[in-house]
This record gives sequence, C-alpha cells and structure tokens, in this order.
Amino acid sequence: MQNLSELVKSSGMVTEQITSLLPESLQNLLNFLTLGEVLQISDDCGGMQLNIPLAINKKTIELLGNVVGNKMVKFYGGCGLYIPTCKELRFKLQVESVRKLRVKGWLINAIAREIGSSCRTVTKILNEAY
Repeated sequence: MQNLSELVKSSGMVTEQITSLLPESLQNLLNFLTLGEVLQISDDCGGMQLNIPLAINKKTIELLGNVVGNKMVKFYGGCGLYIPTCKELRFKLQVESVRKLRVKGWLINAIAREIGSSCRTVTKILNEAY
C-alpha cells in the first residue's frame, strides 16, 4: 500500500482539496506542521493514541523524528493525541490516481501494482467512476 504522500503526488489533487479531506485533529496540526509532516504522522501513527511527553526524549525522536517531535512537544507536551487513519482521504486519493492512470492508458493490473491495491479494487473504482 502506498503511503499518503505518494498517493497525493500521483493523484494530482491540490493542497486545499487534500486539507479539506483531513480529519479535524490533523487539520489542527497544520497550524505548526507542513502537510507532508502531517501525512507522514498519519501513515506512521494512524489509529494510535500518542502520549506526547513534556520534554523531547529518544522514543519521541524515534517515532516522529527530531524536527516534528520537537514541534509536537512544544504544542502538545503532556497531552494525549489520537492520530486518525485518514481512510476517506486515502480512498479519494486512490480513486483520483486510478482515474488519472486509466486515462493515460494504463492496464488494470499495472494500476493495481502502482497504487498497491488489487485488480478487483481498481475495477470496482473504475466501474463506480464511469
């Protein structure tokens, strides 16, 4: 399965469209993180409850990276934060990617490999699209 950043690139959707599809808790993170950082957090930690420490530590750096970890500690230190999985965004990005690749003449099995999905899923997306 492709990560969200790869799906964003292949879908051709603009930042505003992507941002509007993010769950509210991730939209709030955009106040101090870039869209790429937020998508990476969702990929790495989606479906998890993160307990952000009051001070940066080794575990936080390993999980979030130094830059993002420091920003998270600064704004959410001492709090628990649930990171959603972004299923709706992932599905819409997959649909856009499938449509775009099919218009370019790609075969269903090649599209499935490209987006990290099954031929059946690609066929279902195409049938609903047309």
